[in-house]
Amino acid sequence: MGNPFRYDGVQRILQNPIYTGRTISGRFSNGKFSRIDDEGLIITEDTHPALVTVDQFDDVQSILRRKKQHQVTTAAGTFLLSGLIRCGTCGCSFHCSHAVNGSGEMNDYYRCSGSHPDKKTKCVHPTVTAADLEREVLKAVKNHLLTDENLKRCWAAYANPEATINLAGQFEDKIVELKAMIATGQKNLILATRPEDFAVISDQLQDWKSELRGLQRQSVDQQSSNPGIEPLSLEKLRECRDSIELADRKLIAVALAKVIDQIIVTRIYSSTRQRITTAKVLFHPDSYFGEPIEISDQELTRRPWRIMAQWIIDQKRLVSLKEISKNFKTTQSNVSNRLGRAVQCGLLQKVQGKGWADGEMELNQTQWRDVAAWVQSRKNPTTIDHVMKRFELHRGLANAHLRYGVQNDLLKKIGNQHWVDIKSELKSTGYEDILGWVIEQDRICSVAETAEEFGIKQSQVRSYFAKAVEKKNLAHHPRRGWASLTADIPFVTADDVEDYCHEKRGHFDVGEICDVFEIKPGQVYKIMRKLVAKGVVTKDEETGWNHITTV
Repeated sequence: MGNPFRYDGVQRILQNPIYTGRTISGRFSNGKFSRIDDEGLIITEDTHPALVTVDQFDDVQSILRRKKQHQVTTAAGTFLLSGLIRCGTCGCSFHCSHAVNGSGEMNDYYRCSGSHPDKKTKCVHPTVTAADLEREVLKAVKNHLLTDENLKRCWAAYANPEATINLAGQFEDKIVELKAMIATGQKNLILATRPEDFAVISDQLQDWKSELRGLQRQSVDQQSSNPGIEPLSLEKLRECRDSIELADRKLIAVALAKVIDQIIVTRIYSSTRQRITTAKVLFHPDSYFGEPIEISDQELTRRPWRIMAQWIIDQKRLVSLKEISKNFKTTQSNVSNRLGRAVQCGLLQKVQGKGWADGEMELNQTQWRDVAAWVQSRKNPTTIDHVMKRFELHRGLANAHLRYGVQNDLLKKIGNQHWVDIKSELKSTGYEDILGWVIEQDRICSVAETAEEFGIKQSQVRSYFAKAVEKKNLAHHPRRGWASLTADIPFVTADDVEDYCHEKRGHFDVGEICDVFEIKPGQVYKIMRKLVAKGVVTKDEETGWNHITTV
């Protein structure tokens, strides 16, 4: 099998008129009419069987022209660094290409030719964004090269300009003479009537064209081998130094080619598998411009995570995950993934539960000591919920503070969700802890109150209370809670509350009745409705109840 088709090969086939039966450039015509097209090529019609009709060929050219008109290119259709870039990994040159990015936009790239599918060994350094590389090269040239000192040195090193001009003039005269001879030969070729004359003139034309190409190459070689960079190129660059990005791209490209020898672009992977792309700008050996200019990964690449990190740095404060997600219009998980790379590179620092900040910013990281001191002062084990409520923290940050306390030998963790002083002999909350605390209170204790005190789930408290009732260690007071068997907890009735109202007279509210009789608000409302119906008290819609004798 042969090599697979490439894009440029297919394009040449589509644009080649030979498939319409035409022959290009001076072939024997069998007496049929020949003509010269706009580029000076000789086209002979119907020299061989056509594979496609002329109409089909013209339709294809029309489609190709329309696609070319809609193709997105650089601002002036010119890549500034064409022919200057080489891969630091495989040594291949870079070529220019277009591709659609993840947002559906067409971008320009410089692609290593060693990464082409036809290569047996593909280079791991495929592309670099054209805009990023061109921006940094222009910045390097503007800041390090376009100085008055360098320009004076270039003028001083420019060797024997008169001899150079004379030699270039000789090449130019001979080239003009050959072009005139070729033009005359093409006219004679059209007027030739005999086949033998046609062949002789055609061969002579080919010889003249070969000689012309040789002279043109010699002229280019002579100019490139001349010591020193032409100062006029630097003058043009210096004139537009302050607005170099807005200058004519073609002129800038020519001037850069005269100054820069090559640009080495290298990509490596760090120990954390982060891509690091760097560039080195090398000047012509005879340009007297000193050492190469290094372009770092941070300057060269504008990756999304780096853009996001720079925005956070510019804020000069701690920025939350929600705020970053809203600003960049992306998901919070995407933000976390991207900023993880910025933290690894040292650009940012993450404060657990609060957000991200500049990696060099000094943040208040001492709050964990306050948390540890408070936990040490408590008699009972402390949970994350206790810390969150006491210090008004997010769960993640409360957990981080407790973890710092353990790492610094101030706290220790018991069980799955409790922390105590490292010197404490307390163990994880269990049945005995709950039972002892309720008996010590000598009153009715509710499930919610007990769960909050020990930082455990209410379902776990209920299971402990059920066990205590079963073992006859606690008594259950329906709708009120649990208390020890020895606690003096009278059963409250409507008659008890009525006696209290007659004794006190005046105004009553829910809290007062709950505190006096240690019952819940629901039971208070139920009893007071009976007393209202009985005519003992009247209902005050705003503040509670009034005794019937109260005016």
